[in-house]
Amino acid sequence: MAAEDAGLLGYSGRFELVDAEAAEAERDLSVREVASAFPAPLRKIAMGKMRKAATIFPFVELRREAASITIRSDESIGWTTSLDKREVEFRSKDGKKFLLSRWMDGQVLHTRARGETGTRSAKFQLSDGGDGLTVFTTIQLDRSEKPIVYSASYKRTESLRN
Repeated sequence: MAAEDAGLLGYSGRFELVDAEAAEAERDLSVREVASAFPAPLRKIAMGKMRKAATIFPFVELRREAASITIRSDESIGWTTSLDKREVEFRSKDGKKFLLSRWMDGQVLHTRARGETGTRSAKFQLSDGGDGLTVFTTIQLDRSEKPIVYSASYKRTESLRN
């Protein structure tokens, strides 16, 4: 088994959000910083749209399948991709097209989704012997110079068979 496969095995599981308030506070601070560059009359509207784009999932479920991985949350039914950085087209719940790619870099799982208005990148990093998961998210909106950056911590609640 390759080192990459061994690292990915630990990711199979269901993880529940640990501290929603802390994650939301970190996200909201970043949203306010990014929105501060917008004209005052548009700032509140921009902040609402940015918060919507910067979703913090109450759970994340990851399932390894041979040379691919499926990631599911309350926002997705579970999109399956290979781990070779190749972009695959999907549609979001609201019907918008986006390109999704995933890959491993050492023991860190990376995802990138490119859509009509920007790019969402996330790094999934296991901790606590595989019982913890931190998701570091960066959202670069096309109309903003500065990205929205935040993280959310999760606790494994179930191990899933591959």
